[in-house]
Amino acid sequence: MKDFIEGIKRGVQFSGRASRKNFWMFYLFSLIIGCLLAFVGEFVSHFYPKISGYPEKIFIYCIIVPLWAISWRRLHDVGKPGTYTFVGLIPGGIFVLFYLWSKQGQLGENKWGKDPSPSLYRKQSA
Repeated sequence: MKDFIEGIKRGVQFSGRASRKNFWMFYLFSLIIGCLLAFVGEFVSHFYPKISGYPEKIFIYCIIVPLWAISWRRLHDVGKPGTYTFVGLIPGGIFVLFYLWSKQGQLGENKWGKDPSPSLYRKQSA
């Protein structure tokens, strides 16, 4: 949950780097919250049919920029420019993004900032 809150706080920050753990935990909590809101919205729609689908739509509208920003920062961590997020707009491009998001970030500092992962958990190449 800490990673989700941090992602929301840095929601419009496209500079810097995001660790693999931070990125995937943010996506996981976004997915869980979205599913819960969809369930609640579906349940409530039985009593108030006019608001069917609104809870998850509002959440999606609120979370889309932070999701984009953390994807951008995650690509910085693996040494790619954030503009690679647009690869997801072409057919099959999402598989390229999943590969890049899943890669280990570059060790040490790169041109987008300091290493966001603690060195305790990373294997140092000698």
